[in-house]
Amino acid sequence: MGQNKKSNIGEILSLRSTWEDIVLEYTMDSDRKAGTLDNLNWFIDNGGIGNRFRPGFDQANLLARMIIEGV
Repeated sequence: MGQNKKSNIGEILSLRSTWEDIVLEYTMDSDRKAGTLDNLNWFIDNGGIGNRFRPGFDQANLLARMIIEGV
């Protein structure tokens, strides 16, 4: 893979870790708090239920989208 990649793996993993830290105390099943692609997609579609007014929700939503799009 060349330098034309959208993002490097280290950056994506850092964003994923930040996302996981934000959603740690959110109201959702604990298995949904791991930053897998399925969970990130689920969060974008459903994460606002019971969480949209929690601190960091907008950032978590943005991070999920950035990770999925490959930054």
